[in-house]
Amino acid sequence: MTASGRMDSNVHKENDMVMYFGYEPGTDGTHGVAALQEDPSGHRRCLAMATLQSGEDALRWLIDRIDRAPERAGIGISTPTEWSLAPTGDRPAECFLRARLGAEEVVEPHWLVGAMLLNGMGVLIRLREQWSDLFVTETRPWPLYATVSHEEADFDLLGIDMCRWLSRRVDVDGLMAEGYLAWDGPKWGALMSAWACAEGLRAGWRDLHDAQHLARVGTILRPAGTTKYLWPHETKNGSGRA
Repeated sequence: MTASGRMDSNVHKENDMVMYFGYEPGTDGTHGVAALQEDPSGHRRCLAMATLQSGEDALRWLIDRIDRAPERAGIGISTPTEWSLAPTGDRPAECFLRARLGAEEVVEPHWLVGAMLLNGMGVLIRLREQWSDLFVTETRPWPLYATVSHEEADFDLLGIDMCRWLSRRVDVDGLMAEGYLAWDGPKWGALMSAWACAEGLRAGWRDLHDAQHLARVGTILRPAGTTKYLWPHETKNGSGRA
């Protein structure tokens, strides 16, 4: 992929393919990565997904595949891609989602710690250093699933249902030799993030990072440059914290 990977809602040129990637940051051995391909008709096929040991491994996995991708590519990452200096760390996104999902479903950003912040932002910064125009959307796979499926997002209890739902939207033929038990939370989260990037662009989802007019927040910081936070227009209550 060249540095000109900028994308918009009209993501396809004539007969080209578009690649989407997902990253679910984790701790030791729980870093999820995924790659899917979308053709001009909108058909999506998962090419690969993996659960890796470290953020370094995830970065290498993503760089290798993005480097071999067509010119147009995007990635969904489950990490706060913008930061706020407000007292609670709230951004317009939290204010928007809290009003629709309920206060108990939306975590104040200053409570977020560990891999989601460190590995997620670290990998994103490195990717943007190599491809400054790489299309990036922030994601929250579990609350997003609860919103679009109207089902509870609990992988430990309902993982098979969550995998079935996602496999109806992304062709996973060839990756299911071991059945749904081959999936785990990190793989599912990464593929859900890749799907969110693809679906959000094609369906014209709202950008929660472009909602400053909806809420007063503190100074916004963008450590990796400008990103999106694509979210469906119709937001229903669900169970899965944002």
